[in-house]
Amino acid sequence: MKEIWTRDVSEILDELDQVVAGTLSIQNGQGKMTQTRVIKLHEHNGNFYLLIERPSEISVVNDIKTAYYKLNGKPILGFPCIPEKISEKYLALSLPEEIFQVQLRKFPRYLTPKGAMISFLIKDKRRVTICELQDISLSGARLFGIPRYDLMEKDIIGPATLTLSGFHSVVVREITLQDAIIQRIIPRKTGESELGVSFELSSKDKKTLAEHIMAFAM
Repeated sequence: MKEIWTRDVSEILDELDQVVAGTLSIQNGQGKMTQTRVIKLHEHNGNFYLLIERPSEISVVNDIKTAYYKLNGKPILGFPCIPEKISEKYLALSLPEEIFQVQLRKFPRYLTPKGAMISFLIKDKRRVTICELQDISLSGARLFGIPRYDLMEKDIIGPATLTLSGFHSVVVREITLQDAIIQRIIPRKTGESELGVSFELSSKDKKTLAEHIMAFAM
């Protein structure tokens, strides 16, 4: 499964700049994967191109579909490939319109309706932080906002109160999680942060949360 990581042009440029001198895993139309080296991010006449070494398996321009990469501290990311030029040694890819995250999760994620929130305490702290709840599964969630404290990966948050509502309903539901672990923190240029958290639930709590999710996922 895939979910959008970013469609912001400046963030896409920043991501690809970090991939330079690294490697990409290229997938062709038949699903076969091969690795190649990233040469540089090149600008020409106001347009950006990602120059990569041409894998020997790639014989025609339209035989390349998707690129994947992994940076330290981030999940597996990828983007659709739009080859512009091909030579004996190199391929020039157009700047992608989006970068997506590859989901390697036990449970599927669901986008939450606008207005879904999470309020939580950091362990051993007193002030409550309120963030936007962007998506959720039975084992984790993605949050967005400005935390009241400097957070680190593996910090424990809880108890956390999820406030959920349906896409077509004014009914608001709440559920409380005891402990969740911050798995990743991605600072944004706006000063806000995206937080990825994971949690484990008892069978009873998992059933309750599943009912809440289905209430707005349907």
